[in-house]
Amino acid sequence: MAAQATYLEAIYRETIRRMPIGAWIGIVELNSIQDMIWPKPDQRQVESALEATAGRHITPGIYKTYGRISLLASGRQESDLGHNLQWEVAAQVP
Repeated sequence: MAAQATYLEAIYRETIRRMPIGAWIGIVELNSIQDMIWPKPDQRQVESALEATAGRHITPGIYKTYGRISLLASGRQESDLGHNLQWEVAAQVP
């Protein structure tokens, strides 16, 4: 389920336009390959919005997807990193 454009625009108006340019030091977005809560189309929509905002403020952005095995046909995380990336990454480090 993707967020509605009007909802994203409302958030933009309330926050981004009021935020001082000095607050923009960069954008980092980390995703996991088998995130069944936040699927790729939603991730791409957020990336597009962040890129547009970064372009207005000349802010660099870094987008990284962790994992190797794409979300399976079942739509469930079964064999790679999923939604709780910050908890799962520690378990992957020997």
